[in-house]
Amino acid sequence: MADQNKVTVGSENVHVSATVKPLAPKQSSAAPSRSAALPAMQAPIRDQRAQRPAIPGAQRRQPAPAPRRKIRVPRARRMRLSITKIDPWSVAKVSFLLSIAWGIIQVVCTSALYAILAAAGVFTSVEKLVTSGSITAGSLNVASFFDFGKIISIVVVFAILQVLLIVIMSTLAAFIYNVVAMLVGGVHVTLGDD
Repeated sequence: MADQNKVTVGSENVHVSATVKPLAPKQSSAAPSRSAALPAMQAPIRDQRAQRPAIPGAQRRQPAPAPRRKIRVPRARRMRLSITKIDPWSVAKVSFLLSIAWGIIQVVCTSALYAILAAAGVFTSVEKLVTSGSITAGSLNVASFFDFGKIISIVVVFAILQVLLIVIMSTLAAFIYNVVAMLVGGVHVTLGDD
């Protein structure tokens, strides 16, 4: 069949004639391929979905919203522990070293304090005060009390005695704690990881 159509281009009329022939499918002895059949099958399915009548009251099924991710703040771990036994030998060693350090601090502080007081003239003014008083100079020698060597030796002896007392008392306290911890269960401590 020949169709003649009149087309207007700009201000001029143009006559176009064309012959339209439908393409016939190729006749082959083999079965048609799947790829050729799929587009023909999918077109009617799409048309049916588009032409479906809407059901009143029914809503389209919407995809579920994505779940919100909770931001996890790491919690500090806490552990509850109990001190059930203290080794007396380790307590003796630690207390010995700490008391020696404390003794050295005492000797250094005494030396510094003596140097400050001697520079300020405190010892000479005390000596003048004692000699000018009612006490006679021959019976009491005040300068011998304020001798640096004598004061430091007294502090060193006191520090050594203090070391011995601290070591003995702390070791004895560790033994007593172990006995009490067997009866009560010890001291409970909560440790946290901050």
